Amino acid sequence: MDKIRITKYEVGGGRSKVVDIGHFNGQILAVKRLSILKQEGMGWESRQMFFMKEIIMRDQLEHSSIIKMYGFCLRHLHIDYQGKNLLKYSDISAVYEYGNAFDVRTKYFTIQERLKHALELADLVSYLHSSPLGSMLIVDFKRDHFLMVNNIIKLIDLDYISNVEHGCYLNQTFTQCPFNCPCEPLNKVERSTTFCEPGSDCNVGVCRGCNVRFNIYNMYNTFLKYLLEPSVFPIESRRSLTDLLSRLHNNSVKIEEFVNGLISLLRIHTKG
Repeated sequence: MDKIRITKYEVGGGRSKVVDIGHFNGQILAVKRLSILKQEGMGWESRQMFFMKEIIMRDQLEHSSIIKMYGFCLRHLHIDYQGKNLLKYSDISAVYEYGNAFDVRTKYFTIQERLKHALELADLVSYLHSSPLGSMLIVDFKRDHFLMVNNIIKLIDLDYISNVEHGCYLNQTFTQCPFNCPCEPLNKVERSTTFCEPGSDCNVGVCRGCNVRFNIYNMYNTFLKYLLEPSVFPIESRRSLTDLLSRLHNNSVKIEEFVNGLISLLRIHTKG
C-alpha cells in the first residue's frame, strides 16, 4: 500500500469515502480511503461500518461486472483513539482497478457493443439474484456507481448492497409486496435474524423475488433502455427487441429469459 504513488487526491467520493488516483508498477489505480470530513447525519462508527462492509462484500462477490479489488489495509479505527494520541481519525483504505466515468445516453456504441454491455449488466443482475450471499439488492442504484473499465461497465460501490428482501405479514389477505411478489414464510436463516421466538408461530414473511425485480427495474431505467434503443438497431431486430424491452419495462420477464434473449440477439449480430 505504501508503495503506491498518489498523483491526484480526492477526485471523487461519497458520504463515507474519498477516492485518490495512484500509480504502481506502471498501472493506474483507484485508492479509496475514509474521509476525515464529517458528513451530516453519519458518525465515525457508521462510516467505518459502511466502508468495511464494502470491502467484505467485494471479497465475497465475484463477477466480471463488479470492480476488482486488489487489496485493503486497516491500520486503526476511530475507537482506538484514547484522547492521548494524535491518531484521531480512522485509517482504512482499499485499492481498486481504475475506471472512467461515462454517460450511456450520449456515448457512441456499436451494435455489438450495445448488446455486449447489456448482456454483461443483465448477467450481473442474474448473478446477484443467485449469489453465495443470497439474492442481493443494489439499494443505492445510481448511474455514477458504475464506471467503464477496459470496455466493461462495472459496479463500483457495494456499501449499500443487501440480501434482505422486502418484508410482509403472512396473516394479511391483501398483498403488500412490490411487483406482486409472493409473501412467503421465512427460511431458517432468515427467521433467526427476526424477533420471532424459535418454535413459535411467526406471521413475518418475505416478499420472495423482490430484490431481483428492483434490480431489473433500476438497470432498465439507468442503462438498458438506452443501450437497447430499438431505433438504432437494424430493422430486422427491432420487433423482437421492442417486445423484449416491453416485457422488461413491465417487469414481466425473468432475468434468465432476458439474458437468453440477449445472447440470441448478440449471436445474430456477431454473425452479421
